[in-house]
Amino acid sequence: MGCRCSHTTGGRIMRQLTHAHFGQHSNLVQSIIRDALREAAMADTYQDALDATGDALAAIAHLVQAEVRHD
Repeated sequence: MGCRCSHTTGGRIMRQLTHAHFGQHSNLVQSIIRDALREAAMADTYQDALDATGDALAAIAHLVQAEVRHD
C-alpha cells in the first residue's frame, strides 16, 4: 500500500492510501464505509455503533482476503 499526500487542512497534510489492485473494489468499500458510518451515527447505543463498524471492517477484510486469493 502506498501513500500519496493531498491537500493541507489546518496545517496538516491529508494522506490518501493507494493500492494498485484496490480499484476494483473501491466503490464497494466506500459504500460499506458510508453505510456503516450512517448506521453507527443513528445507533441507539455505542455498542450498536461498534457492532455496525465492526461488521463493516469484517466485510472489508473479507473483500481483501478474496482479492488476495484471487476469488
